[in-house]
Amino acid sequence: MFFTLPILQGNCNQKNHQVDIAAMTTYALIGFWTVALMTPGLDFAIVTQNAIAKGSRAGIWTAFGVAIGLCVHFFYVTLLLQSVSAAMQSWMWCLQFLGALFLLYIAAMIFYDLWRPMRSSRQATKLPMQSAWLQGFLTNVLNPKVGLLSISLFSSYLRGHDFIMLYGLYGVFVGMTFLWFTLVAVFWNQAWFKKSFQRYEKSIACLMGGYFVFLSYQVLAELFTSPS
Repeated sequence: MFFTLPILQGNCNQKNHQVDIAAMTTYALIGFWTVALMTPGLDFAIVTQNAIAKGSRAGIWTAFGVAIGLCVHFFYVTLLLQSVSAAMQSWMWCLQFLGALFLLYIAAMIFYDLWRPMRSSRQATKLPMQSAWLQGFLTNVLNPKVGLLSISLFSSYLRGHDFIMLYGLYGVFVGMTFLWFTLVAVFWNQAWFKKSFQRYEKSIACLMGGYFVFLSYQVLAELFTSPS
């Protein structure tokens, strides 16, 4: 009986320490995801392009597509974390290749909309919400870096947490992603920005199209020059 209380106290301290470590790991992942969201990339580019060219509503629907695309990554990451590495590499290769082709398609659409004859007004070229959502969804799903980032983040997280915590973290990340890119879409449509943008619309569209071509080139170069 004399040794029961110290043992119980030791067990409680150990459990509290484990809880503290688990909470710190979760907060660290949320902080890292916040920084990753604010770093310009493919998702930022497609939301920006649609928000500037087609309006804030199109940008918000694109942001919604990006957020739903994350669910696809989180689903297969959960399934593939325990799979064979060769199968993982084949999956990621196909994803990279499709992603590069989709980037070229987006660039072609930007240049086509920019230089097609008899360019119509902004209202006439309004992007349907389904198309905006699909562009955001495919841009995120076909981005292999999102999958690789998710695998690297959650492979170690699963060792110290149960799946309920993991699914909760998925929900937090999806909500954060949608909120951030919604703010981005709204920002690009502020009145003071639109007045300045109209003077440089063609130049900005050319830069955005060239950026997507460059990103596609980077993906293809890495895909076909890296050792198998």
